[in-house]
Order: sequence, then C-alpha cells, then structure tokens
Amino acid sequence: MCVHVWANGLIWLTGGDGSVWASDNIYGSSCTKIIGVSGFSRVSVGPGGVVWAVKSNGTLWKFAMGSWTKTAASGIGDVAVAPKGIIWLAGKNGTIWSSPDNGVTFSQDEEASGIENIATGKAGAWAIGLNGKLWRKLFSPQF
Repeated sequence: MCVHVWANGLIWLTGGDGSVWASDNIYGSSCTKIIGVSGFSRVSVGPGGVVWAVKSNGTLWKFAMGSWTKTAASGIGDVAVAPKGIIWLAGKNGTIWSSPDNGVTFSQDEEASGIENIATGKAGAWAIGLNGKLWRKLFSPQF
C-alpha cells in the first residue's frame, strides 16, 4: 500500500489489491475507488492533479484529464513528484531517475544507487537505500 497527500490536501492511495483510491475531501474521511484500475503499487500526485503511478510489473502510468496512459518507463519500483513538477523514479535495480519535463525524458542520477523508496518535498528528494542508508538531493530554485 502507498499513500500520497497532494498539496491541496486531497489523498490518493493504492490498496493492497493494487486498486487506486482518491479522497473526495481534505480529511480523507471517505475515499472513492477508481473503477477499472488495478495492479498498482505506488502513487504520487503532481501539479494540476496529474497522478503518476507504478504498477506491480514496474511500468509507470500517468492519469490526466480523465484517462490513464502508460509511459515508456519500465523497471520502476517507486515514484514521487515534487511540488513544482519534477518527477523522481526509483528503479527496481536501485537507480534514481528524474524528469523535469512532465515525463517526456528521464535522466539517471549517477550519484545514487541501491535506492528502494523515494519521496519529495519543497526542498528536495529523499530516498532510502536497500541497506537503510538515507540519500538526499537538494533542489535548485528552478525545481
């Protein structure tokens, strides 16, 4: 299961069965299951409410304007979207990738390896390695 709280306070989460849920209020007191969606393990929401989600098979999907689109990214274990839109991916092989252009291109961060989970905030990306080591990448002002 994975949960992501969007900047506006709304909540998105994946269920243990791979379903995707979204709250309809900022308190998360009720959630709605997204019909026809399954197999997801991770979810993150970016600017404009665009949802990025990873399927259990390692594929990356984007939900925008009412429809799901499979991206070219594969071998993905986790996804996190920074408040200004940079997308961060943790590969199943422990690598870190990022995209400043809404997922059109991704570049590998050569300084990071052995990463399992990733999260973002206003100041940067944080990740936990397979060995428990904490990794941090501070954002420059444009991000």
